[in-house]
Amino acid sequence: MFLCCAADPSTAQSVEAAEPLAELTPVPAAQDEKPQAKEVETKAEEPKETVLEKAVHAVQEAVQEAVQEVKEAVGASSHFTVTVEKTEASKSVGVSIDRLDSKLLQVISVGEGIVATYNQSAPEDKKVTPGCFILAVNDATGNVQTMIDELKNSPKVALKIAPKYEFSVTIKKEKQSLQLDLQYQPDSSCLLVNKVGEGLVKKYNESVSDSHQKVQEGDRICEVNNVPGPATKLVETIKAANEVTMKLVRPKA
Repeated sequence: MFLCCAADPSTAQSVEAAEPLAELTPVPAAQDEKPQAKEVETKAEEPKETVLEKAVHAVQEAVQEAVQEVKEAVGASSHFTVTVEKTEASKSVGVSIDRLDSKLLQVISVGEGIVATYNQSAPEDKKVTPGCFILAVNDATGNVQTMIDELKNSPKVALKIAPKYEFSVTIKKEKQSLQLDLQYQPDSSCLLVNKVGEGLVKKYNESVSDSHQKVQEGDRICEVNNVPGPATKLVETIKAANEVTMKLVRPKA
C-alpha cells in the first residue's frame, strides 16, 4: 500500500511577495527528458561443465554399470536348457536316470543317443553330465512320470538342466541317532533325505551359518565315508560307523 501526505491548508502561512528587483525574461522551463529504458532480452547462459565435473560424471556412470553387472551376475541362474531332436538314425535320448525323487530326475549316465551327440559340440558348462538334474522336459515339470513320458514320446525335447551342487557333512554319532528319514530303492545310487528329525543332523544344521551347507529335505546322499552307492551299501555304512562323513548333492540354484 502507498501512503501520500498532503499539507494541511489550515497550517499554511501567508507570505507577502517581495518587490521585484528587475524584470526578468521568463525562460521556458526545461522539460525533464527521462531516457526510455530499452528492453533488453536476456538469455540465461547454461552452466559450463568443468573438467572435474565431467570426470566425476564419467566415474559415476562407470560405477553404476559395474554395480548392475554384479547384480546380474549374482542373480544369474546356473540352469540351462538343452533342446534335442530325435531322428530316424537316432531315436534314443540315451540318458540313464534316477527317479527316486517324485519331482525331478537325476542323470546317472549318458550313453549313445541324441544327448551324447549334443554334448560333443556343447561348451563344458552346458553339457549334460552324470549327477546333474532334469527339472523339466518340455512343459512337463514337478512330476517325474509326466517328464519320463515326454522323454519317451516327444520327437523334440527341451530339457531344463541344473548342475549338481555338492558338499560334505561330518557328524560324530556317539551312540546317538542322526534322525534322518531316508528314502531309497535297492537299485538307487543314493539316499533321498525326506525329513530332518530331532537329532544330530538338526543340531549340526543349527551350528552352521551358511544355509547352503545345511542338510535339507530333497538332498541326496551319494557317498558315506568315501564309500559310493548303491543305496543299500550307504545305509550299512551309516549304521556301522561311529563318525560319518556324508557327501550330499542337490540341484544348483
